[in-house]
Amino acid sequence: MDFEQDQILEETKSYILGLCSALGAYDDLPSEDGNRHYSVGDEALACLKDLKKAIRVDSEHREKTVLNTIAQFNVIETDIVPLMLSFEGQSTEVANRFILACVELLVPMTWPVEKSLNNDDEEEQHDPNMIDCYRKYKLGLLQPGVFEVILSLIEPAVRIPYRYKL
Repeated sequence: MDFEQDQILEETKSYILGLCSALGAYDDLPSEDGNRHYSVGDEALACLKDLKKAIRVDSEHREKTVLNTIAQFNVIETDIVPLMLSFEGQSTEVANRFILACVELLVPMTWPVEKSLNNDDEEEQHDPNMIDCYRKYKLGLLQPGVFEVILSLIEPAVRIPYRYKL
């Protein structure tokens, strides 16, 4: 890598770290029930949208700097999953918007790695670290309650009966 690429990499990492730190954090002291609660940041929804844009731009590049940085900072385990679980059992418009924004992030982050038919090209081969990142993302989603929160979001839409047009 040359100096310019190193500088772009560092700027990208600092941008992603800034977005992730604004999502929220765990409270310093445990509550009365002994559990630490996740406090959502004031600009968390805007940060989730900015992360989604960064992932979309990153998908056009082979290096996948944003996805690697998100995996490096354990964003799914430390921010996205706790953020979703903080709205567990709530069916308000705000809760639904946050859960949907998290799901919109998780979808491109967990897409399968496309393998090219021409494996002779070194440029087309995937970085083994990226495959480890995908595994890390998916393992982070296996925490109890994550899929229940997602299903609670889509259940009302699925319950609407289909109407036939005549």
